[in-house]
Amino acid sequence: METAVDRRPRVGRQAAGGPTVSAAQLRAVLSHRQFAVNMLADEQPVLSTNFARGGGDASWDGVDHGRLQTGLPRLTGTLAAFDCVVHEVVTGGDHEIVIGRVRHVHVEDDAEPPLLHWRGGYVRLVRA
Repeated sequence: METAVDRRPRVGRQAAGGPTVSAAQLRAVLSHRQFAVNMLADEQPVLSTNFARGGGDASWDGVDHGRLQTGLPRLTGTLAAFDCVVHEVVTGGDHEIVIGRVRHVHVEDDAEPPLLHWRGGYVRLVRA
């Protein structure tokens, strides 16, 4: 899944399709009309790799998580979680692009650097 967030209006974009999102996952988002986006910390590449496998290969086994007030999953140790409702669904090539309106942003006070994936690998932010 690819995710981007705008500041005004608070709208997130989640691209669903291709090899990483199963039809069942897309159906779940569309039927519940809500989804969460968790922003991973620098120390969570294993979690990223797990969910990047997508479809039936992604596993919740051993994934420490709780629930947001809406019941959506909040992964433990993430920097932030965006609690979204489905705003619009647009077809783009072989993807269904789910656009969500952000209801609430949950941010951790003791923020770690974010996990970044760039040019096929994970990279670190370095303070100048």
